[in-house]
Amino acid sequence: MKRKEYILLLSASIVAALLGGLLSGYIFSGKTAVAGESQQTGIMVQAEQFRLVGKNGKTLAVLATSMDTGEPFFAIYSKKDDNYRAMLDLFDGGPRLIMRDVTGQTRATFGATEVVDKTRGTLEKRAVSSLAFFDSDGKLVWSAP
Repeated sequence: MKRKEYILLLSASIVAALLGGLLSGYIFSGKTAVAGESQQTGIMVQAEQFRLVGKNGKTLAVLATSMDTGEPFFAIYSKKDDNYRAMLDLFDGGPRLIMRDVTGQTRATFGATEVVDKTRGTLEKRAVSSLAFFDSDGKLVWSAP
């Protein structure tokens, strides 16, 4: 490749890159959001509940306090229905992660929870370090410890 061809190819590449950058900035400029810098510091936002909603207004996630226990929780909802699929909360003062299937049945928990003891038919509290898996009917399949 001669020097003249090399300079022409390099110039064409630079022009194409600049045009591509300008064009993409023009096309996508209305679809981006940029947070402005605040001159104030130390401002706190307080609320009893924060909801993340989709374009259709359907709830996708909630950060709130439980009306029953007063403990905080974070729940992630399905776009298809109103059932939450995952929830992080406090149960008897210990952290707990709950995962549910499409029918709303709890399928796995990690952390402090209660499970039904099959032999006695009573509720058994589990430690913060516990892991439990349930079948589609909600019956305990496996747990540790």
